[in-house]
Order: sequence, then structure tokens, then C-alpha cells
Amino acid sequence: MQLLYKNEDAYIMYTEKYNILNCKYIIDNYNTEMQPYGWQDFLGNSSGYSTTWVTSAILSFSYGFLPEFILENFKKQFRLFIHPDNGVGYSLSTLSDCDSTVFFIKACLALNISPRFVVDQIQFILNHQCDNGGFRTYLSEDLLGNWKSNKYLRFRGWTSDHTCVSSAVLDLFASHNYFQSNYFEHISRLLSYLSMKQNEDGSLDSYWWYTKYYSTIYTLNALLKLNKKDSVLFKNAKNFVLDTFSKNFWTNGISNEPCILSSALCLDFLINDDYYENKNMVDNGVSFLLRSMNQSDGSWTSNPILKIPDPDTLPNVEQNYIFNGRGVGTCSNDPFNLYTTSLIARVLNNYQHYST
Repeated sequence: MQLLYKNEDAYIMYTEKYNILNCKYIIDNYNTEMQPYGWQDFLGNSSGYSTTWVTSAILSFSYGFLPEFILENFKKQFRLFIHPDNGVGYSLSTLSDCDSTVFFIKACLALNISPRFVVDQIQFILNHQCDNGGFRTYLSEDLLGNWKSNKYLRFRGWTSDHTCVSSAVLDLFASHNYFQSNYFEHISRLLSYLSMKQNEDGSLDSYWWYTKYYSTIYTLNALLKLNKKDSVLFKNAKNFVLDTFSKNFWTNGISNEPCILSSALCLDFLINDDYYENKNMVDNGVSFLLRSMNQSDGSWTSNPILKIPDPDTLPNVEQNYIFNGRGVGTCSNDPFNLYTTSLIARVLNNYQHYST
């Protein structure tokens, strides 16, 4: 095992130093000029940057080490995230969707916000479950057509079941005993759906993400919480993660290039699964992340990771993407490095906890 320092205590101190640096980067980019307060990242098309989804995701990743004033601001303003028709969108100017609402609820739960309020938002999510057990991002083509002011544009792809959204929903439902007991039937249908969608190599594809690891890791983390490590779904997915580790990183499962997001996701799971069992792999993966950090500000620059598929193209149809473009048919990184950096900050905090 090759580490940055031969002395393990020095290595842990090095990790702590740079975790403080990337937490500072997240805090420094917190924006109180936009409403509601938060962060922006990932440039869409006419909708501009994501705000409400990105802010919810960053809070769900980083709530444990963000300063109190940021957490208090969210507690005061969380109702501003909600659309009049319920749910949360990519931004305030976009239609509310299932995935953004999932991460909003994750942030609310992390900050102990009104359980009654959270249950109301859960109903919005449940309305997105398809007959096959999976969850769609957007509820209907009619709603999207009205939002886009084009009733002739088709949205069969955006309103189909999506494994990446479904795995995030499963992870949310698995996170709380109340959800596990009250949404047991929905969880059972979800598990059957994800088992059906699992590839021969154990991975799960992602409609919105340019990596096979997003859906795979969210499913694995959910199965950990549900105590289903003996399931075929878990074993096959974990074997995919272990088998595709390349020296000290993971690719996106599509090309052979190192992928920062995939590596962070896999490390997040392996630390939660059994740090001591996976120690060599985790130590080398963390070493890769530290070497990949932007030394000047403590952030991470991701590979192109977020796709905007053609609205009418179904999930099982391959598409070609323009990298780092804007709008439909493109795949981009997070230009402000906030989504990726906040996820890695969580990984490093968990790593410090277990390694010490």
C-alpha cells in the first residue's frame, strides 16, 4: 500500500488538514444573495444553474461539519424550496421533480425539521412510482409540455422509470425506521425493480449520470441500512465495486480514465460497509483523492458527470453526448466544484472517524 506518508498518524493529520481546506471552500461559496440562501452548480439550459437541488444535496452530504449559521438559515427558509404544487425542483424556475425532492427531504431529516412536513413531501415522491416499481423523475408529459410551453414536445424518456432516481428513493426510505415500516410495500417493489435492472456485471445504469457507480452505490448504501447484505442484489453490486478497483481509483465504468465522482461514491460505501475489511482499498482510494485535489482552494474538479438526455429517448437507448456543453444532449462537470467537493468532504470525515 503506497500512502503519501509512511507514518500512518502523519497521513491522518494530512487528511484532516485538507478536509478543513475543502470544508472552507464549501463555506466560502455559500451564497446569501440568492433566495433561498445556498449554493449553485451544474448549468442547465434555459433554467440556468441548479440551486434548490444542489443546496439540498450539499446539506445532506455536509450537515455534520457545516457552521451553525448555514444550518439555521435552511431551517428558517426551507419552505421557500417548495413549489406551489408541492415538491422541489432543480431550481425555483423548473418543474418540481422526484429526485430533487428526495435530497430536500434528506436535508430536512438531517436537520430535524418537522417530521409532519416531511411526510407531506413523501406523498409527492410516492406519486412518481411506476407500475414496475421504479420511480420516474417527472410525473407526466403533460406537466412538462405545459412547463416548456410546447404541448407537441414528447417527454417519454424524462417520465420513464430511472434507476438513479429509484436508488436514491430507496436510500431515503431505508434511512428511517418510520419509512421502513410505513412504506414496506413501496420498498419491496423497489427492490424487485432494481434486481430486475441489475446488469450481469452487478452494476446499475444511471439515466442522468455518466457513471455506472451512482445507482450502484446508492442501492448498496440502502441495502446496508435495510440489513440485506445477504441479498443477491447486494452481493453482485459489491462484487462489481471490488472487481473494478484499478490500483487506487475507479473509472466511470464506461471509459478507462480515473473518475473522481465514482471513486468518492465507492469509498463512501466501502467505509460504511466495513472499513477494516476494505482498509487497503480505502486507504489507496483516499490517497488518490488527496492527490487529485486542487491545492489552491481545496476543491475537486470532476469529470463530465451529469447528463441531460433527449427528453423523448428512453433509458435503455444509448445516446451520444457533447461533453461540457449546455442543454439537451450534453454531459458536464460541476463548474463550481461544489457537488463533488461536498461529497468528498463527507468521505474524508468518515475516513478520519474510522481510521482513528
